[in-house]
Amino acid sequence: MNSSLGNLYTVVCMLNGEAAAFNDSLRNDVKQTFHAKLSTLPPHFTIKEGFKYDGDISDLVSAIETFCQHEKAKPYQIDGYGHFRNDVIFMNVIMSNEAKEMHDKLIDIMDAIPYISFSEKDGKNKDFHVTIASKQIRKFYDRLYEFVNQRPCHFDCQFDNVTIFKWGDRKWDVYRKFPISSE
Repeated sequence: MNSSLGNLYTVVCMLNGEAAAFNDSLRNDVKQTFHAKLSTLPPHFTIKEGFKYDGDISDLVSAIETFCQHEKAKPYQIDGYGHFRNDVIFMNVIMSNEAKEMHDKLIDIMDAIPYISFSEKDGKNKDFHVTIASKQIRKFYDRLYEFVNQRPCHFDCQFDNVTIFKWGDRKWDVYRKFPISSE
């Protein structure tokens, strides 16, 4: 990426365990069956969608690190599938009240950072989801949606990390990952 355009970052909560393995397996099957292009990000739900910034993000890193040190992991569920129009298919994320409150607190903290701004798509009232396929799927959307719905999808998960990714050499690389203690 041309440095004059700025660095590209995104902030997410990574899935772990069975839910992550299921999403990876399902995305691989979708890729093999439909030759669909998939995101290079591992399974996650988005906290802050991609943003460009060419300065130092140490204030963002510090804010997230402090937040994660003072929180406890909160539960959420993944249950079934959904879609946006006919170009995004995803696993539904159902946030517990506690997880939603923690998320919204993090949004408030990040929103105070001058180069971070949230839209309807990635602010407090976002549609939480874990993407399965979203790149040029309109021509086979109906078949793809039917394909994924053949697999039961229910997982109990923990909002137990905040991870910053930075766009690298044609893929997203972990920039910093902050665990949130479950104890």
